[in-house]
Amino acid sequence: MKKYYHVITERNNEYISTVAIAENIESVKTHFAGQNVREIVKLNAAQVNTISAAAATTIIDLTAGQPQTIAPEAVKCADLYTATFEDGTLMTGTLDQLYAAQNDRKMTIKPVVWLWCSDSGLYMVDYILKGAGWTLGVFDTLAEAEKAATAFNAQPAADVAAMLTADALKRFTCEVECKALGDDGKQYNAVWCPDYGQIYYTIPAKVNVLGYIPQYKEG
Repeated sequence: MKKYYHVITERNNEYISTVAIAENIESVKTHFAGQNVREIVKLNAAQVNTISAAAATTIIDLTAGQPQTIAPEAVKCADLYTATFEDGTLMTGTLDQLYAAQNDRKMTIKPVVWLWCSDSGLYMVDYILKGAGWTLGVFDTLAEAEKAATAFNAQPAADVAAMLTADALKRFTCEVECKALGDDGKQYNAVWCPDYGQIYYTIPAKVNVLGYIPQYKEG
């Protein structure tokens, strides 16, 4: 029977997250022998889905003849919700994950992309996670806010979590390749050039940029 283990290793002062699929914990220990293992924890179904959805997590199947790395499917914002349970516990995940963790507790859920109207009459689109939240955009009209929320919901959650405003991107002193997220839901190639103080991209004139997603390269 396959079991799931969350393995945290340390390399060059960085923590690496791996979900290992194995028949027992001894197989996991053998595979990671010689590495600086900080923690091995057996996971339940809800924990597997939550941790595997993280962009920085690698999944490896040790039950195959040769260990195989599995690329996790990107979870879109539209699939995620944040729940507040009656005991005060917070959790972000898919509806299946939230109900699996409910344990007969009452809960209130919100989509992670949350549109609301402020007292000033401006429309806000927020990103609400377990223990954290921030504003993705502020809009003058409901139509603009709804269009933006639809675009955010269509994106991988990891992309929206990493997204920067133009002001934040311009704080980098080096050139940064990124994707400009348009309110049409598409991502366009862009680059911040500090030497010229400009973000360069080519998009249709009718499309508004909602934010910038840095593209990190493995080096």
